[in-house]
Amino acid sequence: MIGKRRIIQLTGILLVLFLGGVFQGCHSGDKSGKSNSNSVASELRVGYIDSDKLLFEFPAFKKFRKKTENNDLELGNIVKGKKREEITNKDRKRFKSIVSGFLKERSEIKNKFVDKVREASLVVMEEKKLDLIINNATTYAVIEYGGTDVTEDVQANMTELRKQKSTGTKEEKGKKEK
Repeated sequence: MIGKRRIIQLTGILLVLFLGGVFQGCHSGDKSGKSNSNSVASELRVGYIDSDKLLFEFPAFKKFRKKTENNDLELGNIVKGKKREEITNKDRKRFKSIVSGFLKERSEIKNKFVDKVREASLVVMEEKKLDLIINNATTYAVIEYGGTDVTEDVQANMTELRKQKSTGTKEEKGKKEK
């Protein structure tokens, strides 16, 4: 049986070999000895999207925001004017039920949104011949300079995909009725 110390030593050796290979790959160049890492970086085409902007324009999220405003009012009415000891178990259950439903619906919308953004981003990436699309959300921006902003393109593609889906659904209903 190999001891813990031996495993750590082997891991360290593997790490050194791996890093050596990575650095060798980064600095290997043509026959003149010049590095080709800059040419690889200059050939990389990167686009980015602002997912916050896309989310606020996502129809399901817009409806959800309006609904949560109504839920906020309802939640406020449950406890309005009551002292802590005056809130009944029925009030607590109703409050918990509303919040639980809110969290579940938010999760479903988020998953649907992520799927749509990925689908639309892939189409835009292929159309614009990009190698990569990065999420550069307003709240957590990662790109300071460079790249191509494809937020509007992805948003337009999401709208087009939604229209195609609704048209496909109408056509399917028409076929079933015949």
